[in-house]
Amino acid sequence: MESFNEEKRLERKGNEDIVRCVREEVSIVNEKQKQEDLREYQEIILPAEELNKMADDFIARINRQRRLEAEF
Repeated sequence: MESFNEEKRLERKGNEDIVRCVREEVSIVNEKQKQEDLREYQEIILPAEELNKMADDFIARINRQRRLEAEF
């Protein structure tokens, strides 16, 4: 039969193993989240020409709206 100290040592070792496994899982989840965030960021990046066209279209819509409001 194991002594009390031996049981406590084994219990601590088991807890340390659990903590290590949890840390590894958290690390894996964090890495997956970083990769997903990077993919989302990369999807947002647009070519300069497309951004310029979107900005020009937006400005044109605002100017049209202002002209319409000024007429009334």
